[in-house]
Formats: sequence, structure tokens, C-alpha cells
Amino acid sequence: MSAKKQTDDLPPRTQVTLSRPDVSAREAVAVISEHAGNRFRQTKAFSVTIAGAADLNGRLNIAVGGWDVRFLTPQPDKYIYAQLFANGNLSFTLESMWDVPPPGFALDGEWIDSTLAADIIKHDPLPPAMGDRYSLFLSLRFVADIGLFWEVRRIYTEPANSLYVTQSFGINASNSIIAAETVKMKKAGVLVESRHRNRLDGGVWIDKCEH
Repeated sequence: MSAKKQTDDLPPRTQVTLSRPDVSAREAVAVISEHAGNRFRQTKAFSVTIAGAADLNGRLNIAVGGWDVRFLTPQPDKYIYAQLFANGNLSFTLESMWDVPPPGFALDGEWIDSTLAADIIKHDPLPPAMGDRYSLFLSLRFVADIGLFWEVRRIYTEPANSLYVTQSFGINASNSIIAAETVKMKKAGVLVESRHRNRLDGGVWIDKCEH
């Protein structure tokens, strides 16, 4: 069966009416699942990710964001790519898998919404070099031998100073516990800071630039 034929079997591109444009991950998944119908309702996903940026509440940034959901297929070299944007544009396409297929998970399983994941880190202090005007990125994936985890990443840039700072949190999507935190900083494209700590064992920072 050709890729064209398989693409034709997917739900058509459409525009749906959203209850609010700044949908959360759970709300986006519900819309995508409803319009997927029975074509791949039981198909496992391998990621739920913000495209562009989320707002600081873990909802879609309606100016630059969208929600991406990637589904596994019976063919290990293909996956189904669903995209939902704030204006209601929804599309499903068949894409090439360029690596070993990651582990999948059921979208109707137990996992915290992006809004709660964003709320969990709200009181965590920013790195010294990070300003208040940062962007938020979220991605839900299955980690082997651990389970579902949210990566919640603060991203801050100062183009005039060639500064790029990220602060990433690994949050257990089942129990809402922050398991890990990583801070990286680049100046003029050069990595000048990289540190990591396991939040479950006392949170001692490890300087990755020295290893």
C-alpha cells in the first residue's frame, strides 16, 4: 500500500470549533481523538508536545503555538502526525520515522494535564541569568522503566547579547513529582553552563561542563 493511499485513509484536514483557543494538552487530545474516529482510536501515541510555545499556565499560546500528537503505526518507519492550532485548524499526516520507534502510551490513561505541569514549577526560582520574559515548552513522553513524564522547559533569549538560557524540569506525569532539573546557558553559541540535579535524592547540583 502506498504512502499516498495511507494518507488518504487519514481524517481530512478540517477546522473545528474550540471551546477556547488556548487549549490545554488534555483538551487538545480530546478534540484530536474525537475527530480521529475509529481509524486509529486505539492507536498508541508516543508524544504530546507544544509546537511553538505555551503560555505560563501550560495552555496554548494562541499567537505562536499548536499542539502536536504523534501516533505509532504498524509500520516502524512511519508515524501519524496530528496538529491542532488555536484557530481550530486540525490535520493528520503520515510522516517518516527516522529512528527506532519510541515507546507508546494510551492517550486515555492517567496523566496530569499541561496546566498542572506548568503550575508545579511556578514557584521554582529562575536561574540567575534568566529574565522574566521567558517562553514555556512542554512535552509528554514515555520513559522506559519509569513511565510517563512531562518535560517542562523555560526558554529565555537575549539576541542582542547572544544569550540563550534553558531550565528544564522532568515531572512524573502520574504523581506530579519533579524528578530532575537541568540548567544550560549558551553565549554566542558556546555552552558556558550545564548543570543537573536529581530532585529525588537531595538535589545536589552536578556540573556537566566538568564531565
